[in-house]
Amino acid sequence: MVLSVGGMRDPLALAADAKLQALSSVACTLEPEPISGGGELLRDEAAFLLDGLLVRVARGRGTLDLAVGAGLATLLVGDRLLRLGFSCLGDYARERLGISGSTAEKLARLARHLAERPLLRDAVCSGAVSLRKAETIVALARGADEAAWVEKARVETVRALAAEVRAVVGEGADDEDEPWERVRQVLEPVAREKLDEALALAGKLIGPGAPPWQR
Repeated sequence: MVLSVGGMRDPLALAADAKLQALSSVACTLEPEPISGGGELLRDEAAFLLDGLLVRVARGRGTLDLAVGAGLATLLVGDRLLRLGFSCLGDYARERLGISGSTAEKLARLARHLAERPLLRDAVCSGAVSLRKAETIVALARGADEAAWVEKARVETVRALAAEVRAVVGEGADDEDEPWERVRQVLEPVAREKLDEALALAGKLIGPGAPPWQR
């Protein structure tokens, strides 16, 4: 499945297509064992080749998920969802893709973040780092610290990475991209009216079902 908007295919989707095509070409070199006669089958060599292909297939899931996430992220720009007949990303994901709204939002959010983290994005696309590990460290894997966190993610488990992230940012930040703060502001009636207008306009752009914090 490839998502496209305005006829433009996402670069991650194109990369996934290229890798799957290369995988298909290698797979075609495998020959079945003859029923009778016709030489010997190098079983050990064939097993290693098949194992390598299966590993690449399993690791390729991250590339495909990122391609889907990037496509979903493009749908959040402007009124693209509305033009497709959907008020929010969750409805589109459930009805068109068969995935939950929360999963779609996580994929879109991660794709946006990884667009600014080339080392982590490449590690996910190559299969060296799983999508779950990338979600765990994405808040800290940026700037000068990105390379070090990517190397950690290559060898450590998700649980170990989550513990290190908690040690840096504190408890309660497992699933947040950045710490949240509650801000209270008293508005005069005129300012409140302008704020309501701005929230209504934001709802038209990203969908009437969008919560206030997202607007």
